[in-house]
Amino acid sequence: MLYLLGEIRFFLGFMVKWRNKRSMMKKFRFAPIHLAMAGLISFIILAICLRLFGDSLAMLAALMLVLALLIVLFIQQQRVSELDEIEQIHYVNHQAEGSLASLLDKMPVGVIKISEDNGDVEWFNPYAELIFTTEDGDFDADMLKNIMKAAYSDSGHYATVGDKKYSVYLDRASSVFYFFDASNEYEATVGLVTTRPVIGIISVDNYDDLEDVVSDTDISQINSFVANFVAEFSEQFHMFYRRVSMDRFYLFTDYTVLEQLMENKFSIIDQFRTEAKNRELSLTLSMGFSYGDGNHDEIGRVALLNLNLAEVRGGDQAVVKENNDNMNPIFFGGGTASAVKRTRTRTRAMMTAISDKIKSVDQVFVVGHRNLDMDALGSALGMQLFASNIIEKAYVVYDPSQMASDIERSITKLQQEGADYLVPLSEAVNMVTNRSLLIMVDHSKISLTLSKDFFDQFSQIIVVDHHRRDEDFPENAVIAYIESGASSASELVTELIQFQNSKKNRLSKMQASLLMAGIMLDTKGFSSRVTSRTFDVASYLRTRGSDSVVIQDISATNFEEYRAINELILNGKKILPNVIVAAGPEENTYDTVVISKAADTMLSMSGIEATFVVSKNTKGYVSISARSRSKINVQRIMEKLGGGGHFNLAAAQIEGKTVSEVLQSLNQEIMDQVIKEEVIIDEEKKG
Repeated sequence: MLYLLGEIRFFLGFMVKWRNKRSMMKKFRFAPIHLAMAGLISFIILAICLRLFGDSLAMLAALMLVLALLIVLFIQQQRVSELDEIEQIHYVNHQAEGSLASLLDKMPVGVIKISEDNGDVEWFNPYAELIFTTEDGDFDADMLKNIMKAAYSDSGHYATVGDKKYSVYLDRASSVFYFFDASNEYEATVGLVTTRPVIGIISVDNYDDLEDVVSDTDISQINSFVANFVAEFSEQFHMFYRRVSMDRFYLFTDYTVLEQLMENKFSIIDQFRTEAKNRELSLTLSMGFSYGDGNHDEIGRVALLNLNLAEVRGGDQAVVKENNDNMNPIFFGGGTASAVKRTRTRTRAMMTAISDKIKSVDQVFVVGHRNLDMDALGSALGMQLFASNIIEKAYVVYDPSQMASDIERSITKLQQEGADYLVPLSEAVNMVTNRSLLIMVDHSKISLTLSKDFFDQFSQIIVVDHHRRDEDFPENAVIAYIESGASSASELVTELIQFQNSKKNRLSKMQASLLMAGIMLDTKGFSSRVTSRTFDVASYLRTRGSDSVVIQDISATNFEEYRAINELILNGKKILPNVIVAAGPEENTYDTVVISKAADTMLSMSGIEATFVVSKNTKGYVSISARSRSKINVQRIMEKLGGGGHFNLAAAQIEGKTVSEVLQSLNQEIMDQVIKEEVIIDEEKKG
């Protein structure tokens, strides 16, 4: 395209230069001859006058006459030259215009001139007419207008006309559109994109657990089932695969196949889960895929990171990310509650790794998320105790301006007991050194941490969380202990304390009670997301002095809070037979604890599968608290709105929008998600 435009401009430039050269030649060609003739005539006239008159006065008159004749001659010659030059310019312009018109008519480039006043077509060449003429012989003006509209916003883009691709270029100065046939160029570009190498890794979730409880014969049958399933999957999409262990496979293909998998939303994950369920196997698949233009070693490394991300988010899902640091991962699946089960071996290994890291630093600061809840506070206290058994300087950082009533009561009781390890955020920012360690509990998203400025002071971070990991994860995290199958962060931290088994510092009655309160909050009183290990941890905390009376005293709802909860519940509406959404009035603000308790209360109602409460919180944000039983993935809905959480417990905080705006977006996401999940369930039943 640029080459042809250059040729046109070169042609016009050449014609203009040629015209200027000819005009210059025309202007000065006869000037030397005229001067020679004038000099000769003057010499003859003066010689005659001198011989005839010999008088000085006569000589002066003759000289004046000669000068006058020379002036008249010069003026006349200049007029003739100017007229001749104008005629020459007209001639050259006419020739150039004719040549350009002939060129535009004959060259294989569509050219359309648009009126600057009203945007109508003023002129187009035959090739442009050929492009936009339909099979019926009519000029498709509507298609041209749509292409022109797009070109004004992007002066160099592709347009599809019929079975061809055209590169559209707009010369804004002259309001001229150029259409270049770029079909071959476009196909070559698409070919480069679609043939990019892709590496995928498949891991079978919970395979190790089955090995411990089934016979060798059953394991052999399970291996055959998994191997045959992956082989059929690979054959269906023409992928090369290799099994590197009993529960792991590597896939090699190109972007065309990956694009098909993404268009199908990786339905292979649902298919495997259904077939495994029919065989009474608690197996699911986690997948990590990567692609790009770089070397295969780097693509494989990113694919492995994507697989790890899929597993720490709970398994039963696929993560796709290009081999490019600026690109974000794309998530597919995750349609069930956390499928990956943690093991005691992994917990013990994590305890050792975290301990070794703490030994290498000078201070440890433990933070929960913004607007602390009981799980964040309890797990922070537990990790501070864990660290204090290794080094002296270990602190829990809190923000007095971000405390709900139950957190405030807890902090007050701890301070009354002499808890000097509790440090306000304003003091902690001045205590950090370049060897300090930050431990984030009950969250892994940077956007949710207690203070972004405080977070930025650390180069070493440990994450202990039970929420599914996403892309807003600390790049400088040296250890990430994320178990989305755990009921709470307090459960994970208590297990670490159990395995540490230190006699230096023991859990106090208040600390044990707050850890238990954190577990009770996230399990809704041991009624949701509970496993045998949850009860094991609760039993341990009971032996360390956890007191239900203390928990009740801390978590008690006062009259004003109770009334606020009921206000939100009374605003609830059924947007689906099994889904309730409650929205607080625009002018009212509610504490986040009130919002979450309202969602919990509505979920206890008969026939309700999911509840959502939307309201302004006391910080001015719009908060959403989401709860579900087992059929609706509220985490995925909250992630669409910038939040996160678990399959059946999630939340989001949105800044810069009104309650009604957030409510509208929430309702749309609920409809999209619930309808999609109902379709999947129906397909599984039919299967």
